[in-house]
Order: sequence, then structure tokens, then C-alpha cells
Amino acid sequence: MIKLFIKPGFLSFALMFSTHLFSQFTGIGTTSPETTLHIKNANTNVNGSPLIIEANTNFGAPTYSGIEFRANANSGGIGPSGRIKSYYTSAFYTSATMAFQTIAAGPVFVDAMTLTNGRVGIGTSSPANKLDIAGGIAIG
Repeated sequence: MIKLFIKPGFLSFALMFSTHLFSQFTGIGTTSPETTLHIKNANTNVNGSPLIIEANTNFGAPTYSGIEFRANANSGGIGPSGRIKSYYTSAFYTSATMAFQTIAAGPVFVDAMTLTNGRVGIGTSSPANKLDIAGGIAIG
């Protein structure tokens, strides 16, 4: 286990980082990781987040962050299979959007579901209603 102590200015915190050479599991906040990357949140604040993904951009500029999922060589080739993307385009974070994307022919990412301003869009990246569905609906 490696413990890293960082002291930026008057703030200080410790990051517990553990890696097991034989199992290839890595843990942050835990000394016994159970999967490839195991993050344990020690924060008891209900508004806290165990993982923050932050884009490096200037204040007021459009910014994009996300998690991309890829197929591996065992499934027929390496390439993206989906993505969760969070972004905003206004200067004061008022147009925050989260998009769940899949891969279409090309390959290109397409929005399968979009969440923005309390609205959900399925098949549309700009929902105008609480639930906005582009295309046909099949029930049953």
C-alpha cells in the first residue's frame, strides 16, 4: 500500500492508494480492492461524491467531461461502445446537460438519452418537455 500526503497551502489530506501486484486490482480509499478499480468513499456528507471528473477549462468556456466505455480485443476489436457525457455551453453553468450515448454507423456517438434542465429526452438532445421522445414508441 502507498499513502500519499498532499499539502496544498493550508489544506491537507491523505489519499490511500493500494495496488496488489498479483491481482492487478487498484484501490483508492481501501486497502482491499475487489475489482480493477475500487473507489471507497469515506465522506459521510450526503452531498459528497466519491468520484469527481472535472474538465480543465477556463471559467465561462464550454466544457465537456465524461466516461467512455470500450470493447476489448477479445470481443472483436478495440473501440468505443458508449459514453456518458456531461457538459455545459453557457458562461454560468445554466445549460448543464448529461447525455448517455451509444455508437451508430461511422462509428459516431449518438445521444440515446439526454437530461437537461429537469427534462429527459430519448432520441433527442434538446428535450422541450419533461419527457420528450423522438421516434415511435412500442408498449408491450
